Amino acid sequence: MWNCNLERSAEAIVVSCPQNQPMTGSQNAVNYLSFGPGMPPSVPSSPIESAVLKWVEIGSEVWPTDNRFDGNPELRDFANLIRANSASVGCSMASCGNRASVACIFSQPSLVARGLTRNGEYANENAPKASRMDLLGYDCGAEQLALNHVKSCDRRLSPPASRPGHKENIHILETTATDALGALQNAVAMWNKELEANGVPSNLLLTPQILRRQQRTVTNVAKILWGTNKYVGCATQLCNGFYFTSCMYREP
Repeated sequence: MWNCNLERSAEAIVVSCPQNQPMTGSQNAVNYLSFGPGMPPSVPSSPIESAVLKWVEIGSEVWPTDNRFDGNPELRDFANLIRANSASVGCSMASCGNRASVACIFSQPSLVARGLTRNGEYANENAPKASRMDLLGYDCGAEQLALNHVKSCDRRLSPPASRPGHKENIHILETTATDALGALQNAVAMWNKELEANGVPSNLLLTPQILRRQQRTVTNVAKILWGTNKYVGCATQLCNGFYFTSCMYREP
């Protein structure tokens, strides 16, 4: 599945066509290829396709008989392309005179799905692996509902009647020293922090008691991780001195 956020991250990597892959700090797998002077004639017109064709060439390298990547750096790019647990991908390219560069980023399952996120309910303990966590699909109808709401700049949840079948998260960023993407990223980061900071029981059951918490709330991250939510759409509005962000979630 194509991921626009990964595409934007890939765009940052290929800027100015660096000869070597820049350090990104990303936990996701990254394939990077730089073409220099004398590149094949097909590259300028289809650099991403050319890069993928290069990555699938494993030449004389032998793929492990157990069908598991063994750490061979000559097979790494190919392994990233065929990795079974990649949930989504985003690619970008840049042309810089007689050079070109391509980057593709492959998502890993979320830290929560892999049981690698701290659970603030218990000291030094991770939340258990998710038994059910499907990748959320992006929904333009949900985005439109979010956009309709954030245009109001009202700093509160929208009435349920205005978003039938949708749950909503909102976030107010009390600064304008960023752009819409930065405001949205900040909102999602703050919602996700609730699990580590505030925590839920080890069985991950959201009881009425937990949902009624006035402190140590987890209502925002719960909507992101809810097992039956399948679709999401978000929007951000620059208001008078702040950014107002909304994400709408719905079941199939």
